[in-house]
Amino acid sequence: MTELALTFKNDVAQKLQDCQAADQDFKNSLLSKLEKTRSAGLAIEAARHDLRPDEFRALLDELGLTQDADRSYVSFAKKHPEPVHDLKLAFRLALEASMATGLLPAPQGHAVQQIHQPNFFSKLTVTIQLIASEWRKYLNRRPLDDWPPELKEQFLGTLDPVIKIYKTVRLSINGDV
Repeated sequence: MTELALTFKNDVAQKLQDCQAADQDFKNSLLSKLEKTRSAGLAIEAARHDLRPDEFRALLDELGLTQDADRSYVSFAKKHPEPVHDLKLAFRLALEASMATGLLPAPQGHAVQQIHQPNFFSKLTVTIQLIASEWRKYLNRRPLDDWPPELKEQFLGTLDPVIKIYKTVRLSINGDV
């Protein structure tokens, strides 16, 4: 091996070793961060439970904790009652824990604070409300009496899947399924 190749080999080997050490430090630091956030939330909840309300508020004021921060810590602890050891899970929780402690700013308002996917019924409700709104707007521009019969039939055809869903649930409620 040439002197130049040996130099590169040693340099790359050292950098790879540094990366592995940094990975371990990062993992330990991340897991420690999550545990400390969880532990703080448990301590805050214990204080809320054991202190009178005025004592608890005074404690929060003295520590400089806002009600939002208090709720964030406690919420994190309740969602994750056990210490986290899985690195993949830790990565998913890092953002939430960082917002709870104030390391990262929490989103303002309600629109962006979605940590989980909306469930089926939430999505369906939004979709139905959107359809109903568009329906009303369209009828204001073009009343149903002005529609030719072919358009009415075509429109009813597009509603068939929704009607089938409705009938299936209705039959299930009546015990006929």
